This record gives sequence, C-alpha cells and structure tokens, in this order.
Amino acid sequence: MNHIYFENPSSYPGQEESPKRVFSEGTSPALLRQFMDYLDRNRGRIKSVTLCLYLYNNPKLDLFLKQLAQQGIDVTVISIPLAGYDNQGTSDVYDLDTMRPTAYRQTKMDYARCIYQQAKQGNYRNFHLCIFPHVYVRSTRMRSFSRGEYPYSLHIKMAYIAFQDKPGTICMSSSNFALRDEVKDDFLLFVEDDRGLCQCTEQFLERMKQYAPRIYHFDENGDHLHFRIRKEPPVATRDLYYLAPFYDNAQAMAERRLCELIRGARERIYICAQHICAYNYRVPMQFSSTPMEPVHPGFLADVIAKAKEGLKVSCLSQTFVDAAGNTLPGCRAPLNTQAFQEFITKINESENAAYDINSSVHSKFLVVDDTVVLTTCNFTPTQFIYLDKVELPAIPYSGIHSEVGMFLFLQDADLARKLIANFQDIHSRRDTIHYKAAGTVLCPICNSPMVKRRRKSDGAQFWGCSKYPQCRGTRRIENGA
Repeated sequence: MNHIYFENPSSYPGQEESPKRVFSEGTSPALLRQFMDYLDRNRGRIKSVTLCLYLYNNPKLDLFLKQLAQQGIDVTVISIPLAGYDNQGTSDVYDLDTMRPTAYRQTKMDYARCIYQQAKQGNYRNFHLCIFPHVYVRSTRMRSFSRGEYPYSLHIKMAYIAFQDKPGTICMSSSNFALRDEVKDDFLLFVEDDRGLCQCTEQFLERMKQYAPRIYHFDENGDHLHFRIRKEPPVATRDLYYLAPFYDNAQAMAERRLCELIRGARERIYICAQHICAYNYRVPMQFSSTPMEPVHPGFLADVIAKAKEGLKVSCLSQTFVDAAGNTLPGCRAPLNTQAFQEFITKINESENAAYDINSSVHSKFLVVDDTVVLTTCNFTPTQFIYLDKVELPAIPYSGIHSEVGMFLFLQDADLARKLIANFQDIHSRRDTIHYKAAGTVLCPICNSPMVKRRRKSDGAQFWGCSKYPQCRGTRRIENGA
C-alpha cells in the first residue's frame, strides 16, 4: 500500500510577503502532522523508528519522538554535525495557531544546538541521536549545503517504522522538516508491507548506524575531511536504490534503471525537482578506480531523445537560466550553469518538450507513463557521481565522493495520477513562469516561439522565428519532430 501527501505553500498566510513567513512547525507543517499522526495511530504496534534527516532542528518533532521513546519505542535519529547548519538569519518565526511571532529569533544552528545539547546529556531512555560526519568533495571549489561549514553528504529525508506484528513502513520525503526554512512544495510517501523493500532498508540503516556514532561519543571538532569509510557492494532491489559512500557506485545502478525506464516510455514523461541539470556533465576521472568517459550524457540525454521521437516531456524546477546563461526575474540560477544551458538548448529545440519554473518547487519525482520515481535527490551531476579515491591536498580532503540519498521506483497508476495532478497544480499557479510550452520551438537567437515555414527553393519545411524579419533565427526540423 502506498499513500502520498503534498505540501502546498499557497495554503499558508504570509507567502506573498518578502521574505515569506516561516513557521514554528517547520518547513512542512501539514506533512509533519501527517507523519506524527501516522506514528500516533500505530504507536501500540511500533517496535522502533529510525530516521535519517539531513537537518534535525525542529523542536516539535524532537519532543514528539522523545515522547514515543518514553513509551518504550526505540527511536534513532541520524543527522549531520552542527557545522553543517546555517548560522545566519534571524527573522521572525510565526506560530500557525496564533499567527504571531514566537518569542525567540534564532538561526537554524541555534535550534539544532539546543536539541543536540539535550541529546548529548543522554537523559532520554530509548532515544538516540547519531551523527553521520561524512563530507563529499570533488573539487577545490568546495561548496557547502545550507551555508554550513562543510558539504555533508547526508541529504536524505526518510524514516523506517518497524512493527511488532507486521512488515515495516518506509517513509520518504522531499522535505527537510527543518525550522527556519520557507514552506515549499514537497511530498511525503508511506510504503507499507513490502518485505523486499523493508529488508533493503534495514540493511542500509545498519550501515548508517555503523558510521554514525551516538552524539555523546561524537567529536564535533574531529577531522571530518578525512573520514574513512569501507566500500562494499550495494544492497538494492529493482525498485529501491540507496546511495551512500559505503555502497560502491550505487549511483550507476540507479541511473541505469532510470535510463531503462525512460527509453521504454510510450506516452509521457514528467520531471519535477528543485534542480535539473544532469546532462553532458564532466567527471574528474582521476578520482575514480572505475574507468569512465570524461563527459557523461546523463539520463536527461534519454529524455531529450524521447522528446525528439514525439513523446510529451514536461519539466518543472526551481532553478533556471536560458541558453545564453541569463536568469529570469524571480529565478535562482543552478550551480552547474553549463550543464543546464546545454540541456535547456535541447529543450528549446524539442517541439514536444515544455519547461516551467516556480520558486517553491522542492519535490523530486519523475512520472514515466504509469511508473513513478520518487527520490530525495535532485537531478544534478552531484547526485549521480561516485568517486572512490578523491585526493585534494589544497583543502585538504581525502575520501569518497557520494551523496546519501534514495531512488524508489513504483508501478502505480493511481500514484502517477496524483503526482501529475500535483505537477499541474503548480503549473497553474500565478507565480509559475511558463518558459516554454509543449508544441513550440524557441528561437536560438531571441528565445521567441518559432513557426514552420517552407523554403522557396525546394519547398522543404524549417523552423523560422515568429519575429521575422526583425529576427532571422532558424532551426532544422528534426525527424520525428
């Protein structure tokens, strides 16, 4: 059984303000309630709850989990060191019930520090906070997540609920459930009673616990840039792939499955993510013991190929630049602008491809016909690159480059329908930017829509700019377009 829920920022007050209001319930109040309600309804049957959360600074979630622990349920939370939290920004945080600012104005790190310090005292029976300190770097131009000190690899948002009398429930989300983040479009999924997926998840979590010491044994000032992890073969099913530095290139397995799915598409492809640019990207081969090409086409190359065959492709993201590298008003630029520019150039050429942008997009999913792919990963090169021998003395860094994330493939027509409805809901909002509609091709010079014309010399069709004669941009009409 699969159950999915969605967060909609437009249902909350203060989202037209600048900056947008943030709430004491965290970035996804409705999804947090759904998650806690599920645990509350089943608390008499639950044996243990294990969470892997990129950020763990939500006092309401922390209090609820400790209450479960006091009732005899074993609760383990795995998260990142304090050094990974943003220590900037102290705007008002509003209480949803009263719509008034709370008494304290703190940073993300401040909220996390309070929770971490309490857990470090070890006074909570059956409750354990564990820290996964792995850092992943592949360039001296090291960028951190969420403006923390280091780019910690744990970027997953999932929970595993083990029951006393039945198979467990896997819960995954695109939401951080973090305090001081704006409300975004996110999803929360529960997958119940699948023994194969449960076994895969249990093995993944055992490995995470192996490398994530309990907080009262963790040295916050330790050397996180030389954290040693031993590789092993990935544990995966055909439907569930966990990415982690200890799983030797599970990224390649997940991407092969993704490409296989896309190549077999017959009707439609929907892609939704905060960032989309895993296309023709460069891989530092010197850091890999596995031979590979210096430029990797990525799964988006197969998406473009299907669009050229005539398949409908719809894309929705938060970040964007046009083919010339220019941003649009209200849009963030992706970090890998070169890969995105190459991708959007191909989208512009594809009559059957559409592209929209909304600053609230944070969900990460694909729909291919009636198969859905839900993930905690963005669709950028970072999520698909595994490098097992990175050495960067200038930082200095030594270790494995791999994000911690997951890809879940489900053949579920009802779930596909709900995800497409969510996609179309975001598409229809006033603040969504409609960069390119299906059925259009954009001019390579001015980005205006193009129209089909015929050459006088031989009658052959071509695409010509709709602004002709002011613009003389043309494109060939591809076979199948």
